Formats: sequence, structure tokens, C-alpha cells
Amino acid sequence: MTFPQQLKCFVQYIFLIILPVLLGFVFFSSAGRDDSHITYWPAYSLSHFGEILNYNGEKVEQSSSLLQVLILAAVNFISGINIVSLGSIITILLGAYSSVSVYRLGLKLHPQIGFFSALLTGTSAYYVYWIFGGMESTLVSLAVLWLILAYGAYLNKPGYLNLIYSLGVTILLVTVRPEMPVVLICMLMGVLAVLIISASVSDNKVLNQNLLSRLLILLGSASVICAILFIFRFCYFGSVFPQPVFAKSAGVTWEVIKNGFLYLKIHMFMSPSISIITGLTVCAVSYTAWEQLKYNRLNPYILLSLLFLATYTSFIIFSGGDWMECGRFLVHMLPV
Repeated sequence: MTFPQQLKCFVQYIFLIILPVLLGFVFFSSAGRDDSHITYWPAYSLSHFGEILNYNGEKVEQSSSLLQVLILAAVNFISGINIVSLGSIITILLGAYSSVSVYRLGLKLHPQIGFFSALLTGTSAYYVYWIFGGMESTLVSLAVLWLILAYGAYLNKPGYLNLIYSLGVTILLVTVRPEMPVVLICMLMGVLAVLIISASVSDNKVLNQNLLSRLLILLGSASVICAILFIFRFCYFGSVFPQPVFAKSAGVTWEVIKNGFLYLKIHMFMSPSISIITGLTVCAVSYTAWEQLKYNRLNPYILLSLLFLATYTSFIIFSGGDWMECGRFLVHMLPV
């Protein structure tokens, strides 16, 4: 890359990082929620007392994001900055930096769409709103982007460094939200099914079989990491899922599924302008999936992105969606 190209990329990075922050300060600077404090307190207790405790001083996992608890506790312990202030600052910084990861993922899909993908993300009202929410939404988005980039790199070019990077990002993803272990395993099982079908009909048997063997390594490693997380939670908290899961989950019923579809309808077709954007997005994603299947162009980054979208959309439907405004659950997959 020449110096002018490097300078151009640097300027684009800075612009993409600053833009959503400026938009957020102008339009959504008071978007924070008191629900974020179910995470702030365990972070405080871990930083000051060395244990993750709920408000009553008991070992109950009251936060929906173990990863955010660990990050806040570590930064608070080192810096001494107030936990509540840290929550807002870190959420904004991670949301801004996610634009860079969107840019990088966009380049893996097509050499000319990186900047515009990040621009669309950084100007999305839902995304910018939750950058200032003080909760784990932007951390989830960033973890998902890193996972697709890491897994795609390993599937394209296996090696110990890429594998170690993939395992590290897997740990981040499965600890960022309670549903992510299930979402990750289902996503990888979906990719596995596509690769098996592709290997049986493709002329390039060697390439597809190599991808299949690498994916099995990722699937096996992810399963072990998820099992270790569940064992830790059961031993430390006496439950394999955080308390909010049991408090909010009503199981899978027709009523819940109907609410899930209603959630998607409300937030994806809220107004004519949003409906147009949703329609264009669905058409683009559908075309990308069709192109992969018809021409058997197995780009691992595209395949992982498509299967994550399908899996997380299914989670939204079967969980009944979310009660919070501005498509909070959609923000987790909007950059992808």
C-alpha cells in the first residue's frame, strides 16, 4: 500500500470513529438506562471485594454481560475512575471503534464497500442511540465482528496464531451475552451443514474438505469453551445462566414466537424510510446468499456473516424480542 493510500485509510478511520460519537452527542446524549446498573454493581464488587456479587452480597449473577463486568472491574481497579462514568466512556469508545471493524469486514466481502458499510453503520439511529446507552450493546457488536474476522482468517489461512486469536475472540463472544454460546454453536452447525452440502456437489473437493476440517476444529474448540463457561457459572453462581435469563424468559411458546415476529416488524418497519432501508437490506442479504449457493463461491467471511444473521434473527424470534426501545437486539447484528 502506497503512502497516499495509507493516509486515505487513516483519514477514513478517524472520520468513521468520530462521526457516530458526534451524532450521539447531538441527538442521543441522554440515552443511558438505569438497567446498566445491574452490571455496574457486580463490576464494583469485583473491583473492590474480589468477588462478583449481587446487591444483597450473594453470589447471584445479576448482570446480562459477564464480559462487561470483567472489563469495567479491571479498568476501575487500575484507574480508580468511577464505575458509572467508565460504563458510559467504554461503551462510547467501543461503539466508535466498531466502525473500524465494520470497515475491515466490508473489505473482506468486497474491496470497495468497506468505507460505505462503516458509514451506514455509524449513521444508523439505532446503533448511535445505543452507543450512549451505557450497556453491552456495542460490546456485543464488536465481539461479533471480531469473531467473524478471526474465524474467516483461520478458515482462509490456518495457523497457530490465527487459531489462538480465534479462541480468544470466542471467549469474548460467549461471555458478552447469555445467549451467545447457543447462538455460536448453532451458527457453526449451520456453516458445517453448508460446507458438507457444498463438498458433496462441488468440483473443488480439496478446498471444501480443508474448510470442513478447519471448521470442525473451531466447532470443537467453541464447544469446549462454552462447556467450561457453563461449569464455571454453575460452580460459582449455582446456575448455568444469569438471573435475568430466568427472570425474563417465558420459554418457547406460540405467543413468544408471535411477539418475536412483532418485535422485528415494529423495529424494521417502523416508518416508510426505515421500511425502505429494511427492504433494500433484505434484498442485498438474499442476493449475497443466492450468489454463494449458485456459483459455489464460498467466501468464509460471507458465509459466517449470513449464518450469524440467520441464527441471531432466530434467537430474537424464539425469545420474543426485547422490551427496550430503538431495536436493542437488532444493534447486536446491525453492523454485520
